[in-house]
Amino acid sequence: MGICNVPATFQRAMNATFQNFINKTRLTQGMINFCVIVYMDDILVYLDTFHGHAQHIEWTLGALRDAGFKIALEKSVFFLPEISFLGYVVTRGGLRPDSRKVAAVKEAPVPTSLTQVRAFLGLASYYRRFIKGFAAIARPLTNLLRKEQPLHWDDECNQAFGALKDALVTAPILIRPDPSQQFILITDWQLEAISAILAEKGNDGKEHVIEYASRTVSDERRNDSAPQGECYAVVWGIQHFHPYLYGQKFLLVTDHEPLLALKKLTNYTGMIGRWAVRLPPYEDELEEIIGEELAEESSEEEEENPNEDEEGPGQQREGEEDELLQTENEEEEEEEDSEQGSGDDNDEEHADEDPQLEIAPVVDLPISNDPMLDPEPPQPDDSDVAQMVGPSAGERPPSPPRH
Repeated sequence: MGICNVPATFQRAMNATFQNFINKTRLTQGMINFCVIVYMDDILVYLDTFHGHAQHIEWTLGALRDAGFKIALEKSVFFLPEISFLGYVVTRGGLRPDSRKVAAVKEAPVPTSLTQVRAFLGLASYYRRFIKGFAAIARPLTNLLRKEQPLHWDDECNQAFGALKDALVTAPILIRPDPSQQFILITDWQLEAISAILAEKGNDGKEHVIEYASRTVSDERRNDSAPQGECYAVVWGIQHFHPYLYGQKFLLVTDHEPLLALKKLTNYTGMIGRWAVRLPPYEDELEEIIGEELAEESSEEEEENPNEDEEGPGQQREGEEDELLQTENEEEEEEEDSEQGSGDDNDEEHADEDPQLEIAPVVDLPISNDPMLDPEPPQPDDSDVAQMVGPSAGERPPSPPRH
């Protein structure tokens, strides 16, 4: 076994150590990710009560003792209100980046090679959950890493380099998610990047961020229309925060109200149709869609024009929702027009002419269970019989006299 496999082997040995202790003591609840987090030789024991925390520490020490591991007491600390773990500072209020790592990013010199650019982006990306719109800010730097492209450091790259430093220094504290509270998902689409924010309302009634997420948009997706781009941002945001949103009621906030048509979409064809197929697992949990910008604009218009008809905004909203459904059908219509050719022109010429034939309604024929018998012909009504026979007996003309 080579030395490159040692980290994975040691991690597997630590997991087996705690699992063997669970089997030995017959505990009903596992310890990993319940009260203990193990990453290589870093062991973190946590709980919100003193006596329970002491019990978990005793279990952890017993598991290590049974496996033959020893602990360096000078490197161990106990009963701390906050602790630095894997580059983060875990507190009772939430999560924030380690000040030592932030100082390393802040004091980083201007990169002079692609290797230094890649190293800086790797260190900054580790804390991207604290930076709103990280992908859009770092876009000029990520463009430098394209293949067969020399390093060209311009003012745009220098501005992005400084913006990442300032955003990391002023990074907020991310709260811990509370499954008992309603999650809020905020999505946004831009030509170069899409972003999503997962938040919750605290006891103070204000929204607190749980995590920021973003990613760059590929070159082929930059030509998408606004409905397609906003739909892509919503689908990606829901899938990114799937562990939080699945099975939970959450509020989706977007600035593009035509996305309401996704809930009414029945034709699952094309790109938007494939995206809409991914949303049914969340359909019961999707409580509401709010268009922030459109709501503000509509309120301003109502103040300016208070005497307008009430049906106007509703018709406008329906038109915006139809825009999303019509986007996917444009390409199909163009293909059909090109295939029909001159046939469409002939149809247009005869479209205004009166019909020459009238098609009678189809008559329901009684069908027998025996396949060898022919269906019985329809029986005419009394009025039809009177019309075929002629006038009634009282109105029949007298017969001519006999000679």
